[in-house]
Parts: sequence; structure tokens; C-alpha cells
Amino acid sequence: MGLTLSRRQVELMGGKLDLTSHPGAGSRFAFTLALPPAQGPVAPASLTGERIRRLAPGCTLEALVVEDVADNRELLSRMLRSVGAKVWVARDGADALEKIRLHRPAIVFMDVRMPVMDGIEALRQIRGLAGDRRVVCVAMSAAGWGREADRYFEVGFADFVAKPYRFETVCECIERHLDVRFEREPAKPLGPAAPARRADLLAVTLPPDLRQRLLNAARINAFTEIEASLSELKEMGARERELAENLRGFLQRYDSRAIADAVERLDEGSGNRP
Repeated sequence: MGLTLSRRQVELMGGKLDLTSHPGAGSRFAFTLALPPAQGPVAPASLTGERIRRLAPGCTLEALVVEDVADNRELLSRMLRSVGAKVWVARDGADALEKIRLHRPAIVFMDVRMPVMDGIEALRQIRGLAGDRRVVCVAMSAAGWGREADRYFEVGFADFVAKPYRFETVCECIERHLDVRFEREPAKPLGPAAPARRADLLAVTLPPDLRQRLLNAARINAFTEIEASLSELKEMGARERELAENLRGFLQRYDSRAIADAVERLDEGSGNRP
């Protein structure tokens, strides 16, 4: 299904998705797009601005995550707990109804496509529960652009969050709909500030196995595996330790896309360093 959506998106932009596959070796999917040249200087590979730390003093948050994929449940639950929220989880719409009756969460993040009872039917039944007016229901889906997202609002969802989940997006959604605020602090640059030093770190050569494990984990938001790989990277040497700390900054923001982008740019080799 993900490939079908990817192909549609590429074709809408005037491109074509191609496949190269070899038995026993794996598959590679690639596409090309005709895009206009970029205007202005390239932004440095660092993050500025503010970083969300936790719920502001006096604020509480009780949330329900409804998702049939265990890894996705764990990821979003972990994001919410990291800021101090109390979180319950449900594996489908029927399970969600039971959790709502028991715990009355302030906000429900609900996957739209689930077995047993999907998110739209669950929303309909939630709206039928006595005293449910304070429950904010947010739709979640990987297919959420254009009319697809509009449909979720039309059936009664208060908001929409696209997958893969972005930490800031989830927190901003909460602030929009609840009387909840977050403590923020200036964000530390994630990645070396000096271009020369950044190039030095990007020249670190990773063993192919470790590089591939980091890439695979980042691409599927497997944060436990990312942590384990970064711990392994730290033990390899001084430059590797500094690189691991830089990548851990992205991990603290649940920005797996930035980790994958950085690892893609790293040298790949046998791991034998002079």
C-alpha cells in the first residue's frame, strides 16, 4: 500500500517510480522529478528555534492512542509520555470505546484504518456516548492529503495528523484543541555548526552492517533499535562518538527522517579505520 501511495504522489508531481530487483539481494525503488532550480543559499544542516521539553507547570494531559500496528502505538505513546502525559493505548475502535468509558481521556489519536472497528465507526459511537463532548478526536493516516484529509473533518474529527508522526506536529495539535501548554527552551543545533567540522563528521566511515541497521531503523521509526545502534557507534572512536551525539539530538526530537538523511550521506566502508 505504501508503494501505491508513493507512486501516486510521484506521478502527481510529474515523475515516475522505477523498480530494480534481484532475487536474494533485495529491491531498490527510485524516482526522478523535473524541478526548478533552488533560489538563494542552502540552509545549514542544523536546527534552530525552540524545542518542546514538557508540559507547562499546572498542565495535565490524558490521551488515548488507538492504532492496530504495535510499533506505531509505541512510537506515539512514547512521544506523549516524554512530555509528561498519561497515556492509554487501544488496538482497534472497539477497544478504544472501552478505554474511553473507563478513563475519559481529553484527546484521542485514532488511526482511521483498523480491523474489527475502523476509526470512522469508532468516532460515530464515541459521539453517542453520554458526556463525550470534551473528548477531542484526531484522525491519523498515512494517506492524508487533499480530499482524503477533508473527508476526516467532514465525518467529525477535530483534526488530522499524518504519518509518520512528527513530535512538533503532535504537540501543536494538542495546544490547538486543549487548554494545555508546553515548556519550551532554545533548541541546540543538531549537527555541527561549522561547515568544516560537519564535513569531517560526514566523512566517518561506518561498517556496512551498522550503517544499514541505522538506516532500516530510522526508516521505520524503530527508536529502540536506533538507540542501540548509536550506543554501538559511540564505542568506535572519538569522531564516531561525536557523530552519535549529534544523531542523538535528532532522536530526542523523534526526527527519524533527519537521522536517515544524515546516515545516507555518511561514507560506507569496511569499518577498518587507519
